[in-house]
Amino acid sequence: MARGVKNVAHNFNKHVSTVYKTIGQIIFTLIWSSLSIAALCVGLERQSQCPIQTKIPIWLIVYGAFGVFTSVFTIITGSVWVFKVKSSVQFTDPTILNTYCEKHTFNFAFGLILFMYSSTGLFCCCVCCLGCLFAFVLHDDD
Repeated sequence: MARGVKNVAHNFNKHVSTVYKTIGQIIFTLIWSSLSIAALCVGLERQSQCPIQTKIPIWLIVYGAFGVFTSVFTIITGSVWVFKVKSSVQFTDPTILNTYCEKHTFNFAFGLILFMYSSTGLFCCCVCCLGCLFAFVLHDDD
């Protein structure tokens, strides 16, 4: 009887895993594609409006152009450029070039980086929790 329950649990696990994996891939692709398109648009539209760090709009363009294929290197590079000027950036006076960045451009880049880090952390937590759950359900005490 216990072996039959384990077989049912194992088969159920395989089917649920396939469904969740497919749904997860679709959601991941939609979110990342949307963010990529938005990053490309913001970067292109405001390319010259961040003199405090002219590389921020360029980073948005590169991130948007490569989308889902963006490497860890570009995320770290964007983080360095954005977080380096975060404490000194101002959004009100475009004549002060060494501290000005258009508010939407900077905040979009900042939010995008935070989203990437937090979604990566959430994904890792979910994978660990699901792994523990499946290991517990499928654990063979025999």
